[in-house]
Amino acid sequence: MKKILTVLVLLGALAAFVGCNSPSDMIAKKIVLNTVKERLGPADSYKIEVDGSTGEYLKGKVRRIHIVGKGVRTNAGLKVAEVDAVMTDVKANTKKKNLESVGSTVFTAVVDDYALTDYVNRERDEVKDFNAVFEKGKIKASAKLKTKIASVRTSFESELVLRNKETVDIDLDKLKIFGVSTPGVVRDFVEKRLNPIFSSDDMAPGTVIDSIRVDNGTLRVSGTLDLVSLSAMTR
Repeated sequence: MKKILTVLVLLGALAAFVGCNSPSDMIAKKIVLNTVKERLGPADSYKIEVDGSTGEYLKGKVRRIHIVGKGVRTNAGLKVAEVDAVMTDVKANTKKKNLESVGSTVFTAVVDDYALTDYVNRERDEVKDFNAVFEKGKIKASAKLKTKIASVRTSFESELVLRNKETVDIDLDKLKIFGVSTPGVVRDFVEKRLNPIFSSDDMAPGTVIDSIRVDNGTLRVSGTLDLVSLSAMTR
């Protein structure tokens, strides 16, 4: 009887160890974290939760992984306030320390208007003094418009539209200045200098955007990420 109790206690301790931070669990987390950092970029913090059995972990398999990144700085140079992603049916190569396959990775990214303003001003030399404000369902923006005669600061507002699951554009059909339709010179400026305001490559190559939502102060982008291609390249 004493031996049976001892075995039960040891099994309970082992189960608690495996459930919290088992070596195989930690290996899976590390592989995913390294891949996410390479694919998306560094962040102020990443939180990773894995859901699976010990037997699956030992085989490099994980049913579900939930990732939350705060202050993610994408490789394209955009700062994303938050990335919330869920990976399913993950297979990792524990010897090569990379991902072999992922069933799917769905995500939602939150970009605030301050980050977008900074990104456009840094990355687009032809745009000067750009400033954007997200409001419910629309964007209000201003920028210095250079004409043949002089540089004039102009302000406009419009809705944002998703095109081909790749780009988020300022909708030229809804573009207005002080509530009236915009002149051609402003439309050309927006089309050639500002659009797209956001693209799938701003997150990571292989990203597909399924939907967007504009709230006060933020743009929410949802879709799928490809976390395997880059992992395969690093084998």
